[in-house]
Amino acid sequence: MKAEEVPADVKAAYLSNDNSRTEIDGVPAIGKFKKPELIYKDILALYAERGTGKSGYRKNADSRCDMLLFQSFAGGTGASTVAVAAAVHFARTGEKVLYLNLETTGSSASFFRGEGNYSFEDVIYALKSKKTDLYLKMESSVRRDANGVYYFAPCKMAMFMLEMADEDIMEILTTLKNTSDYTKIMIDMDFALTDRCMNVMDYVDKIILVNDGTDIANTKVIRTLRALEIMEEQKQIRVLDHMSMVYNKFSSSKSSNEIGQTAVPVVGKIPPVKHASVHEIMQIMLTKPEIFERLR
Repeated sequence: MKAEEVPADVKAAYLSNDNSRTEIDGVPAIGKFKKPELIYKDILALYAERGTGKSGYRKNADSRCDMLLFQSFAGGTGASTVAVAAAVHFARTGEKVLYLNLETTGSSASFFRGEGNYSFEDVIYALKSKKTDLYLKMESSVRRDANGVYYFAPCKMAMFMLEMADEDIMEILTTLKNTSDYTKIMIDMDFALTDRCMNVMDYVDKIILVNDGTDIANTKVIRTLRALEIMEEQKQIRVLDHMSMVYNKFSSSKSSNEIGQTAVPVVGKIPPVKHASVHEIMQIMLTKPEIFERLR
């Protein structure tokens, strides 16, 4: 069978003995000597290219997908590590969890390892092409870490993240919210006082502000909270009513201090960890499950 013999409305592929081959006579090829779940992902990716019609999947009406957005108003507070630790915690309690990194230069590969042939770059392509079922493309691209957390491998180049418009971000979130069977989605995203960020903050179920309690960080938090109060009123959105704060790298010395009374409740404090890898820091965070349980 050659490519020209395949009907236009049909997606076909060879099952190949050679895993390195991507096509045979112009027809896509799927290597058959690999784990069944990887073969399934390849078939799903092929099926996704049939178009933007309904995939046939229907989410259980009783299922709920909670989206938790992790933000930092000051750099270096460890928001990504807290987000990852929360994802691992909830996965260990039996929830189906997706860690979604929407940072421009962020990389899920810093925290997770899993097998797969696709990355978030494929999701962006599906968004832009408008010729692919977005939900199926995400399902075929997602990977699973040994901790049970689902995630997307990062784009090969960070600049691909700049291809996404504000409406692309919201399409990803609404598709996941309304179609996927994840019970928790941890969103790791750069903060800015922009329409994109405000729309996401308004849309998610919970916002977790990560702060380290230093004078500089506290000043930025106070100034940003004041700005958000004004923007809530101007744009008629809700942000502060579903925001909570986690103090990370919080020292008992004079270098860290709690902010005075604010509209944002504090759910816990994580002490600083010196001379440790990111995975070691995450494991220490996981010894404080009560903090993550307050985020439910």
